Amino acid sequence: MRDSDGGLPGADIIAIEAAARALKRWRSVSAWCDMHGRVDPKTHEVRPAARYELEGERALQRCLESLGMSPMARSKLGLNIAHGAVLRPRPPLAGAGRLRATAYSSRPTALRATARSA
Repeated sequence: MRDSDGGLPGADIIAIEAAARALKRWRSVSAWCDMHGRVDPKTHEVRPAARYELEGERALQRCLESLGMSPMARSKLGLNIAHGAVLRPRPPLAGAGRLRATAYSSRPTALRATARSA
């Protein structure tokens, strides 16, 4: 979606900036934790930075989800980025009952063989 001038709409700019800040913050804290460790070697306690790293990771994930930048967020929007198309519901597979029936078979090839024959 583009604004009338071809740029991003104002609300998207704010969301992208928030995601960029969250990414920078998470990378910075993560790098510190990589250098110094997430657990204090003397006390064997989790360092506060490790907790902050997890909070930053969750904040980054929320920002990315809001922008549709995760597989689950894209699927909720009906997008398929790999193919550059909108996903459309597929009709039920013929022989789907056979797939379910053989999914728990002790032979690992039973599922593949049934899927090919369907």
